[in-house]
Amino acid sequence: MERTDIHRPSAIVPSDYEYVAVWTMNIQGFGDSQFILQERKICKSHMERTGGIYSHHEHGGSCDVCGNVLAIFLALFYHAKTNEYIRVGVNCAQKLEMSLDESRMNMFRRQLADAREAQAGKRKAISILSDAGLIAAWEVFTAEYPKHAESCKAAGQNQFGDDNGAENACTCDREAHIRQFDMYEERTIRDIVGKLVKYGNVSDAQKAFISKLIANIARRPIIEAERAAEREAAGPVPTGRVEMTGTVLSMKEVEVPAYGYSRFGGESTAWKLLIRLDNGSKVWGSRFANLEKGDNVKFTATVTASDKDAKFGFYKRPVVAKSPEEIILNVFQSEWPARECAQ
Repeated sequence: MERTDIHRPSAIVPSDYEYVAVWTMNIQGFGDSQFILQERKICKSHMERTGGIYSHHEHGGSCDVCGNVLAIFLALFYHAKTNEYIRVGVNCAQKLEMSLDESRMNMFRRQLADAREAQAGKRKAISILSDAGLIAAWEVFTAEYPKHAESCKAAGQNQFGDDNGAENACTCDREAHIRQFDMYEERTIRDIVGKLVKYGNVSDAQKAFISKLIANIARRPIIEAERAAEREAAGPVPTGRVEMTGTVLSMKEVEVPAYGYSRFGGESTAWKLLIRLDNGSKVWGSRFANLEKGDNVKFTATVTASDKDAKFGFYKRPVVAKSPEEIILNVFQSEWPARECAQ
């Protein structure tokens, strides 16, 4: 059928068309990208302002001018005389010398190439993880950042989905989901799988580590139940200057808040210990006596109970308790005081 519309190649007047935005077909892995969503927003805003519609002429392909069915890179143009919009292949628009935002088109091409490369990387990552029996890691990697449930009163109160300044308090326990999303196992799996997608390989040691992390996640409810039982059975933390016996549960290097900078440059840091006492309560304080995780120790320190938990406390001025044999040995090895004679 011979075309008679005003947008046909033989009748088109390039100067009558205003460039609006990048327009593309739904390319797999890129159709919902931030770039395309932004361009669609520009198109929608422009059409709301003009009240224009898309041209419905017969053209037989993706490009509304030449009818090319293979055109992928498209731009949207506005024709004020007919109050219509047409989608034009970039090559066609360049041949007709229609105005284009080349910087936006080049950005689109780069992002499309990156998206296709990432899509190939994802397919390879899924294959590698499946073969290793670690597909659960992909589920962790692709999990969305927790949002409010639709039924939550705090849902949709602002664009960030948080409760800052919100009139309605969250009722869906989103904060707990965020804490779980950001736990060590989940963070580490996302980091390793992200690098697998980017670089296309993962070592046997990393696979074994991922397997261990997945197992930890699966056992987490059991571990949390055991810890809850331990907390319930624990006695109150002793307070004052007391002698205690316990096991070092963990060590952590923390920034020293007092004076900010050490003489070597940079912020000062110190090692802290978490010690579980024999009665199940726990104390936190500075590392002493070169203790390591798993060490058992008998020591004396000044303990202050936490305001929030009577079974948790903070110790200071720790001194390792000495056995009777050590005390006798120290007395035996000490020198007799020298006699002072008047001159």
